[in-house]
Amino acid sequence: MPEQEKKSGFEYEGEFVSWHLTDKVVDLQLVDQFAKMPPADFFAAVEDDFDRERTPILSAMIATSLRHHYQNWSIARVIRFVENMHMSQLVFFDGEESEEEGKAKIEGLPPTETDIPSEDEEDSKASSKKSKEPVDSP
Repeated sequence: MPEQEKKSGFEYEGEFVSWHLTDKVVDLQLVDQFAKMPPADFFAAVEDDFDRERTPILSAMIATSLRHHYQNWSIARVIRFVENMHMSQLVFFDGEESEEEGKAKIEGLPPTETDIPSEDEEDSKASSKKSKEPVDSP
């Protein structure tokens, strides 16, 4: 993906993943797995520039973004993938969104109504079915 098309997110092993953080239970399970803190504390930490760069917070943000990017991956697969990542191979992008979009995604604020994906974009029964099928890793 050309540099100018990238929004805020990260690239790992040549694959770009945009930041995605919601209050869906599946995302909160990943937050609990990595950050080991209540959701309200996590969202407050994400708003803080210093805390956001701490490994547990960053790992949780990466996990929720990967879960959205690879919707057919199980939670266990996302967890294993993040646990085996090399942070030195991550490249972060700030993106060039509108100020409001950028604030919500770059700072990791909880999504506004406009940030919440439509039913077509979010997990569906079809994508849940797909998660049982074997998938090549990226």
